[in-house]
Amino acid sequence: MKKKKTLFLSFVLTVAMAFPLALSSPAASSHALTEGESLLQNRCTSCHGASKITRSKKDRNGWERTVRRMEQKGVMLTDNERNNLIHYLAETYGN
Repeated sequence: MKKKKTLFLSFVLTVAMAFPLALSSPAASSHALTEGESLLQNRCTSCHGASKITRSKKDRNGWERTVRRMEQKGVMLTDNERNNLIHYLAETYGN
């Protein structure tokens, strides 16, 4: 019985440790970048041109502040959309 319990706990710990790695996998990152680009095109450029964004060079914190400011001006984003947009902006237009 003790051996089964130890094996089960080892399995649970392995899965728990692997879960964050799965979230940060290249496929997940690629999806976030694709969605972020789409959000930029569909939400951000409806109020101002893309060149205003593409000329900017900000770190992740800078882009997060900018996105939050745009939300205060009326842009509607889910938590997931916000994260993907910030990820895309920081990766593509980071300094």
